[in-house]
Amino acid sequence: MTIHLYSLFFFFIICSYIFSKKFLDNPEVIKVAIYISILLILISGFRWNVGGDWDSYYQISLDSTFKDLDFKWSFIYRFINILSGKLLLGIYGINLIVTALFFYSLYKIAKILNFDFFLLVIISYSLVYFTGIMGFVRQSVALSFLILFTSYLAKGKYKTSAIYYFCALATHSSVIVFAPVLIYRFRNYKYSILSILITLLVFIYFNMPIIISNIHQFLNVKDMVSAGINLRLIPIVLCCFIFLLFNKKILTKSKDLNFFIIYNVIIILIINSLYLTAPVFSAVVDRFNFFFFVFQIIIIGRFFSKIIKNNSNSYLKNASYVSVFYFTIFYIWIVFGHYAVFWQQYNFLNE
Repeated sequence: MTIHLYSLFFFFIICSYIFSKKFLDNPEVIKVAIYISILLILISGFRWNVGGDWDSYYQISLDSTFKDLDFKWSFIYRFINILSGKLLLGIYGINLIVTALFFYSLYKIAKILNFDFFLLVIISYSLVYFTGIMGFVRQSVALSFLILFTSYLAKGKYKTSAIYYFCALATHSSVIVFAPVLIYRFRNYKYSILSILITLLVFIYFNMPIIISNIHQFLNVKDMVSAGINLRLIPIVLCCFIFLLFNKKILTKSKDLNFFIIYNVIIILIINSLYLTAPVFSAVVDRFNFFFFVFQIIIIGRFFSKIIKNNSNSYLKNASYVSVFYFTIFYIWIVFGHYAVFWQQYNFLNE
């Protein structure tokens, strides 16, 4: 029944999108998108026993104290757990904060880059909301900060963007793959680059035991493979093709954002070539691919704002096609995925 519920929500969201785009002005469309986002925040925030890593996240929410707060493991996520515990909100407070942070970051990048926020909400519903927000929660926190990092990078507020990058890194170590983007931004400031490199080395030093453990876990344990990587790889590859075909229109006036886009294309090709030649790396590659959602929303956002254009007659039709495409990928996974069973039974509160 839960699959039908997820499908019902999708059709409710896309019908709201089509109706509001067709009959309402832009400020009202954004309000509808915000109302939808609040609904999704509440659905995710008050879930119980949903997601593949639920038990471990729930245990972290029970065990987190200020005594355990250090930089050796996900400082920011641990802090969110402690904050929620002090407010007596428990696991529900954590999930509410995490989901609200994600939709805030999505709204921020849409506002700064003049993207269709409602369309990004629909895409994230299919691509991030379930596997990330309602599953791999810690990665979703890091993704939210990475989106904010990219937003302020594009806006030219480099100190703020650096803060968000290190917040992302202090949440999930995989974000270190985007360090060259930050270094490129401060390319004209030798002391800033030196400070960044020292900070990265200190981070690696404190996290070395966990990094080694993860390498062993993902590469030496035979059952640590990703069953959904092929499905999630499809939209990433398509976005790379879109960039290659329309790169002149997708690239912006911001050299830093352009570097971020081109860097993503290169790293996507390198990392996924590793998976295609050696499937044992599937779990590792899938973790990195999750963070390439930022790349996808930039490509899709630029494609619809600069190529399709909001005042075009075909805009709504193409946006609907893209929305259904992303949902179809999610639907195939939720029905046929090996681990999707952990998401298939939605429980509201502690039932």
